[in-house]
Parts: sequence; C-alpha cells; structure tokens
Amino acid sequence: MYIQNQTQEQTSRWLQTNFNLHRGMFVTYHFTDSLGFNRGFNTRLLLEKVNKRFLRKLEKKLGLNDRTRLNRLVFIEKGKSRNHSHFIIETPIHVSNGRMIESINDCIESNNKIVSSDIQPVREKQELINYLTKEIRERNSDCIDEKNTFIKRRMNVFSNPETV
Repeated sequence: MYIQNQTQEQTSRWLQTNFNLHRGMFVTYHFTDSLGFNRGFNTRLLLEKVNKRFLRKLEKKLGLNDRTRLNRLVFIEKGKSRNHSHFIIETPIHVSNGRMIESINDCIESNNKIVSSDIQPVREKQELINYLTKEIRERNSDCIDEKNTFIKRRMNVFSNPETV
C-alpha cells in the first residue's frame, strides 16, 4: 500500500510540474462493447489506435499541421468496469472554448469505436491529475498512454542545461 501511494504521489508530482496547461478540456469517452469489455492481450494496442485516430482527426479539424501538436495527457483505464479513456487537452489560443467542444464532439461522433463521451473545461489541474493517477500501482503503471500523450517542452532561459 505504501509503495502504491508513493508511486502515485511521484507520478502526480511529475505531471503537475511538467504539464503546463493554461486553457484546456477534460474529455472522457467510453468504447464500444467489443472494446469496452475486452480484457485480451492486444486490447491496449487497439485502444491506443482509437485514441490516436481521434487525436489526429481533432488536430486536423483545428487546423494544426504535422509539426504542431496539441499539448495533452492521455489515460486509458482498464479497471473493474468498462474500458475508457480520459484526456486533458490544451485549447489552442486561436480556438474558442465553444469551437473546441464542437470540434471534439464532431470527432467523437465520426468515430465508430466510441459510444459515449463527457467534455468539461479544466478548472483545477491538481485535483484532476490526482483523480487520473488513481490506478497507478507498482505493477500496473501503464494507465498513461505514452504513445498519444504529448507534453511540449518549455525552454527556460535561466535553467541549468543538464536539467532541461
């Protein structure tokens, strides 16, 4: 129990310091029954593919090119209930919150592997990160989708070059 709490705290602290989010959306969606209740070996790979397809479509809809990516954290939860994904997605400067929600809904509706969704603006980042890291354990630390998570590197002029 102590190791689980310590791992969760370390992950939460790392995300809090490295993930800068000024405006963003918290998106949760559930997968279809074939993916939602599947506990097979390659389920995670299939869920990552669906997430990737959703994010690429969203970036294209928002007018971002191949060099520009949305700052985002992606979590896949394969717990006791249905498989689902959580996202914290940065809202670009040139996009209003209304247009961002509309674009996310369009991308979700056009994907036949996603059944239901919930979109909320991010208000309290620390509480949200604590919630999202609840499934992190020493042996099950794969809830963060590393393939689809993108954290922009911020160059600090006054920082030590070895630590950047």
